[in-house]
Amino acid sequence: MPYEIQDLATNIKHYRGMVRGVMSVDEIVNSLAKPVEINVGDVVEIIVEPFKGYKGRVVDIDKQRGQVYLELLDSSSTMPIIVNIRGVRKIEGKQ
Repeated sequence: MPYEIQDLATNIKHYRGMVRGVMSVDEIVNSLAKPVEINVGDVVEIIVEPFKGYKGRVVDIDKQRGQVYLELLDSSSTMPIIVNIRGVRKIEGKQ
């Protein structure tokens, strides 16, 4: 019953609407699993706490662990921090 699903889904964070029709599992997986293409030297924004909203430059990437090492641009110190690769959003490419 689509109207019941609509009512239940309205309490879900970031809910925008319901897709009408039938979708295959491959279409769903492709829409959810977007590859993150971040390279050393890129400027990224941190989208997870405790540094949410800060910008940083990628110093190193550990793809095996899924982590990026960043230098914060908004900070006076140059101490690198480690953030999960899914916790950053690319703003600019390498400069």
